Amino acid sequence: MIPLHNACSFGHVDVVHLLLSAGSDPNAEDCWNYTPLHEAAIKGKVEVCILLLQAKANPHARNLDGKTPVDLAEGSARLALVGEYRKDELLEAARSGNEEKLINLLTPQNVNCHAGDGRKSTPLHLAAGYNRTKIVKILLKNGADVIAKDKGGLIPLHNACSYGHLDVCELLISAGYGSAQVHAADLWQYTPLHEAASKSRAEVCFLLLAYGANPTQPNCHGKSALDLVPNNDLRQRLLFEYRAVPQQLRILDLYNRFLSSQCF
Repeated sequence: MIPLHNACSFGHVDVVHLLLSAGSDPNAEDCWNYTPLHEAAIKGKVEVCILLLQAKANPHARNLDGKTPVDLAEGSARLALVGEYRKDELLEAARSGNEEKLINLLTPQNVNCHAGDGRKSTPLHLAAGYNRTKIVKILLKNGADVIAKDKGGLIPLHNACSYGHLDVCELLISAGYGSAQVHAADLWQYTPLHEAASKSRAEVCFLLLAYGANPTQPNCHGKSALDLVPNNDLRQRLLFEYRAVPQQLRILDLYNRFLSSQCF
């Protein structure tokens, strides 16, 4: 055993934090292949479990008996290991912009959790919809899925576009899967551009067009983003911007979308 095993077994949160900060290995094994997370899980030390998970401890590591920390944990400790511990508080922190609470609760196991009711939103859906730019950055840094879908098939970019949160839109698109995000369609075949155009979010519309969005793509009702624009002036501006995109870029975008859809 290393000192971290002992600190975790007894639930000494401050000591665990110090040891991890000093480079102690959260996945170190003793002679029986018990990791520090095994120790914390068995003893029900929830706060320690969260610290270890944040340090990339493996909740599925097996000891010599073939047992994982998840197998050995009960109650709140087990909930923490599977990403369900205080999930509603995490989601509310993302929605309200409570950075301290979010950072204290966030782990790789819950960063992409879904709400149990309503739209089944993830933390990133909520942060994007409520324009919580700092929260979005924290979530993206910790592995939030930009193409996660809620109950209606919307991804976080749909939410940000609907409310016109330009900075959040830029963060999401630049985080990866840019083309997949821009062309994502919900259960009613609404794209992020449908959302932005129908609400007259001009700057967001232009951003989406710059990333290859197609304003003529129909939704399930046969309506394009251009059809949904409330005023003719913006409609004409969007059409002008769309036509200004070089044909070569459209072809390249279609080719990239084709490649991303193939299984290798």
